[in-house]
Amino acid sequence: MYLVVGAIVCAFYLQLPTVTGALLYEGVGLSAVAAVIVGIRRYDVSYTRPWNLIAGGLALLTLGDSIFNANDLIFDHPPFPSLADPASLSAYPFPCPGILLLVRTRLPGSDTGP
Repeated sequence: MYLVVGAIVCAFYLQLPTVTGALLYEGVGLSAVAAVIVGIRRYDVSYTRPWNLIAGGLALLTLGDSIFNANDLIFDHPPFPSLADPASLSAYPFPCPGILLLVRTRLPGSDTGP
């Protein structure tokens, strides 16, 4: 269901006015965070740390995009450099260890490297 709704939103995103498109973009970012959190609860994940790290990274990316769009569309402030930069850049350290932890929990005690 999430995939179908996302495809429909993507189809109409570029036809929307700038401010409406920006709000929709932020909504999609927040829905990704919500989807990860709902997935953790719904599927009763035993080891939640990797998924929480991924959700945190998505949340920080959404925060950075929100600040960027607010500076550009509402405050008429040049979007670079701004407070959006630290928020967006601080997002990257979160999903990387999250993905590594997912791989480690999937392959416990084995090393698939050369």
